Amino acid sequence: LAQDPERPACASGPRDRVAGCQESSGGSSSPTTQNTRTTPTMATRLLLLLLVAAAAGNLLQGGNDAERMAVELASGTLPPSFWMWQTTAGPPPPPGPNPNVVWVPMTEAPLPTTAPELQACYGCECLFTFAPELLAGGDIADKFVCKGGALAPKLRWAGQMHSIEGNSDGGHSIKPQSFALVVEDLDYPYGVGEAYNRVFTHYAAWNIPGNYTSFDESVAAKTYKGLPIVTVGVNDAGRQDYDPPCPTKGLHRIRVTLWALRAHLDVPAETPFREVLPKLEYLEMARSQFMGNVLARPQAVGLAQVESSKAFLRRIKSALR
Repeated sequence: LAQDPERPACASGPRDRVAGCQESSGGSSSPTTQNTRTTPTMATRLLLLLLVAAAAGNLLQGGNDAERMAVELASGTLPPSFWMWQTTAGPPPPPGPNPNVVWVPMTEAPLPTTAPELQACYGCECLFTFAPELLAGGDIADKFVCKGGALAPKLRWAGQMHSIEGNSDGGHSIKPQSFALVVEDLDYPYGVGEAYNRVFTHYAAWNIPGNYTSFDESVAAKTYKGLPIVTVGVNDAGRQDYDPPCPTKGLHRIRVTLWALRAHLDVPAETPFREVLPKLEYLEMARSQFMGNVLARPQAVGLAQVESSKAFLRRIKSALR
């Protein structure tokens, strides 16, 4: 390239050199042929373009990004940011009201479900119980406690359990031949966490036909040729009926268990439940359990207990005189 006539010639001394001049190989300066401009490299050109674009706000946003990109390009390789996705802001929403938008009520999501317990399954089938009337928000409904007057618990179930048992020559299908229903208080009589508690059986019924899928007081009272179909056992109150939970202290956990049995239970109704339980476990195919809470209420305290408390207070007062 020819020297620009407007630019000064290169001086012989290093201190007198002017930017833009270049010495020849022999050390002498030639104002027409030896001095040429320095050709910009590709990286320098890219750097200048990026800086201009960053200043205009078209390529990079913010001074930090521009400086980082410039430093990365100066190394002669594509920066890592070149391979990264650059997200952009979404379009602005249309002005309202919009006639194409329809507001609909959102229904609640279904309640979370959990897998059944192992004891509720037999083979590939499981026993599921449903008690929407017996339970009320995790508690035993008022109808099935002492003030409700229910004659039996109410629930339904699903699950066609069966399996093929036998040898290679042949087998037979096993299905539940009967069901049993048991209602127990796990914290009788003082409530959760108290000492000297025991399990109290409020209701025990067996020989519910295997093709039934629900139970209530009408099923408990069914007869065939004058004989009861369902056997209602003796509860821990000493009666053959449903003794509704009626705690006088604390919070009580009521456990309801539905048993699926491979045979009917040939046990008299007068048999205590502690003797019936081993037979249920022997014939068990599966069992499904759920819990409900009962909290003691002030009105649940019996008149006899009130009178005994008054007598106790009278004895204390007489002793202090």
